[in-house]
Amino acid sequence: MRTLGMILLAVLATGCSDKSEHTMQSGSPISDSERKMLDQRQILIGSPIDDECANATLAKLLFLHKQDPKTPILLYINSPGGQITASLPIFDTIDFLDPPVHTYGLAHVNGTALWLLAAGEPGYRYAQKNSHLSIEATRVESRDPAVASQLPKLNSTLAKLLASKTRLSEAEVLNALESGRSFTCAEAISAGIIDAEFDGAPLNRNGEQDARGNRR
Repeated sequence: MRTLGMILLAVLATGCSDKSEHTMQSGSPISDSERKMLDQRQILIGSPIDDECANATLAKLLFLHKQDPKTPILLYINSPGGQITASLPIFDTIDFLDPPVHTYGLAHVNGTALWLLAAGEPGYRYAQKNSHLSIEATRVESRDPAVASQLPKLNSTLAKLLASKTRLSEAEVLNALESGRSFTCAEAISAGIIDAEFDGAPLNRNGEQDARGNRR
């Protein structure tokens, strides 16, 4: 386990068996639809990834990790990506969890969301056939030169992480981070970002009835 993951687990996952019907152990309220998804070990990232989105996702991942360390977690992603500092803790947490995380790209998976799609359990990373998958060119909004100077380091970190999960080289990822790059579903399979297409049919808590028949 990574140090970050151990800290998050200690903070968010202790005592999760006391979760009320509508509230996560971390204190964040959840909707009925989110609660029903959690009952099926399903999580949706359906917004830009900021600190609030990241904290909610981490709480759910760690709750399911504590609840059952063996049954897969199904992570659905329909997101334009977002803050690097908010996205990387999710990436790291997926990596250290005991239960495998099966990832499913829905419609749009761009920017740092693509890193989370690729971080799933090898052999269980999927996207819908007509999904828009892309690496976005990284930008720093701040005019502070000190902040802008960190961009090469951030890009290098992102390149190493994505290269470790795919068949893309660090140089290919770095080039995409400078100019942007889109992938069809077939191209994403070839690049090792995902393993297969899926048709969007409902999945059970074990990730069954998915696109396994289409896997290479």
